[in-house]
Amino acid sequence: MNIPVFDENDELLSNCQFKDNLTQENVPDYVNLNCRIGLTKYPGRRYPGFYVLMYYDTHYPDRSYGEIISKNEAYLECIKRGHEEVIEELGIIYEREREVI
Repeated sequence: MNIPVFDENDELLSNCQFKDNLTQENVPDYVNLNCRIGLTKYPGRRYPGFYVLMYYDTHYPDRSYGEIISKNEAYLECIKRGHEEVIEELGIIYEREREVI
């Protein structure tokens, strides 16, 4: 399944192959079972070093979409969803923001 990826202006950037690597089925409060979640590296040249967070609706596939997120946002999504193995798989390195003195 290809997922359309849009930028902040709702312009279609590309299509990504859906990868179901962040879905949380074993979490008690996971109520939206028809939504599968995935993360992959952004395949295009326009946003190098960025990632795509994908939402796949199994009941309504035409509503599925992907959004561009930064490396740090990708890292935090993996932690939040309890999938630390995806961090290593995708080579995501969290970069702390430096304080300006």
